[in-house]
Amino acid sequence: MVPNYCISKLPCKIPILNVNLAHIKNFSEPLYRKIIAYPAEVIPYLDMTTNEIYLEKFQRKLSSPIELRPFNADKTRNMRSLNPGDIDQLITITGMVTRTSMLIPEMRQGFFRCTQCQYGIENEVDHGRIEEPSVCPNCSTTYSFSLLHNRSMYLDKQIIKLQESPDDMPSGQTPHTVTVFAHGALAESVQPGDRVTLTGIFRAQAVRSNPKQRALNSVYRSNIDALHFRKTDKQRLHQDNGRKDAPRLPSDR
Repeated sequence: MVPNYCISKLPCKIPILNVNLAHIKNFSEPLYRKIIAYPAEVIPYLDMTTNEIYLEKFQRKLSSPIELRPFNADKTRNMRSLNPGDIDQLITITGMVTRTSMLIPEMRQGFFRCTQCQYGIENEVDHGRIEEPSVCPNCSTTYSFSLLHNRSMYLDKQIIKLQESPDDMPSGQTPHTVTVFAHGALAESVQPGDRVTLTGIFRAQAVRSNPKQRALNSVYRSNIDALHFRKTDKQRLHQDNGRKDAPRLPSDR
């Protein structure tokens, strides 16, 4: 039986469900393998199922949907051992935060308006791209839509530089650094100098030689989309999930 989890709320009032993947593996190993291999497809489905269960059990709807954040995956990798076989999979690495950027607004939903009849359509961003409607369903005019930035929806984004910990670094070698993208409530959750255990999706994007052209180079730029930060401190006996009021569990659990 899967243990009960406590739904916590961050200062931004977003309900968070931290899920220990070790418990998921003990409950159903095939489900665990699917979460590791296909996190971008499985985790949104788990988010939807979690909100349905909450609504069915408590008979009330939250103002913001519950976000599921997995952590403690068995596939803990060193930064140096990340390879193309890990792309689009859920990984867990440890390191130290060396740099954080300012908050960057990233579009999540675009609002298009027809220039002929003022009809509006909302389209969501899919994998970093947003499709512009080609035909207006109201007046049947082709390619008449314009994007209104002030009517679109944006989400906070922060770029974090994570450096491998000295324990994982071979002697005499330069430390490796990986770029981490934190979105929403995860932005500004860590500060430079924090030692963290990061769980996220390893990504690789092709680099364009010219931003105005579609031609791509054979060189790929890798990054990690953060799903969970777990702060660690060697001087402490326990670890927390990034919250000061995190409950302490007995060691036998």
